[in-house]
Amino acid sequence: MILTLLLPMFSVFFYGKIPPSVQPNDDRFLTVIQGFRVYMLPSGDITFKAKFHIDADGSPRAYGPTDTGLDATINAKNKAGKWVGVATDAMGSPIIQKEGDPFPNLYVSQTTLYDELYPITDTRRFVNSETVPYIALPTDLLILSGITIGDMAYAFNPATQKGCYAIFADIGREGQLGEGSIYLAKILGIPNLNPRTGGLDGEAIQYTVFSKSGWGNGKHRTIAEIERIGKERMK
Repeated sequence: MILTLLLPMFSVFFYGKIPPSVQPNDDRFLTVIQGFRVYMLPSGDITFKAKFHIDADGSPRAYGPTDTGLDATINAKNKAGKWVGVATDAMGSPIIQKEGDPFPNLYVSQTTLYDELYPITDTRRFVNSETVPYIALPTDLLILSGITIGDMAYAFNPATQKGCYAIFADIGREGQLGEGSIYLAKILGIPNLNPRTGGLDGEAIQYTVFSKSGWGNGKHRTIAEIERIGKERMK
């Protein structure tokens, strides 16, 4: 599937380097997840180098009943077969977009971070992977680090020298590390943005997540807010 994006005209916020204050240090070693070493900084923030798996969750065209979405429908389920990337009704069945929604007949794809102003049937309730820079983190890391949903982050691609502030908007699969939105991948200069085939392997991206930098769940944050808070914490 060829993925074509029309990104909104927001500021592109490159930082261009990782300050010494957030460089990994063996004295600060916290844990290993999926073979990637995670460090906790004196500030309580965490930093790690990991792959970049492209997370389509939250995009109105992420998943479809006949595997027609941006990503394979099987990726919307966890190992137990439960829907996690798709919103469900009271019976546990996927919610399908109707006429008047952005992509009728595709599923309403969800993220952990949501906007309580909108019902679960509304795609605007969730963080759109195509228009917002976000990262996903596994539950096992949250337990160790104290990071909470809605905290801010910074991702840096040494290969392109491009960086971007982001928000922690989705809880990823347990035991997997290094995941972000389509928008974030675009800003970082990752060449293949297809959630099915794209991303980067190995220790390709440096991530820093700022502890207690957000407002928790229940409301979306604008890109301007993400950038402002990220810059303040990066100083």
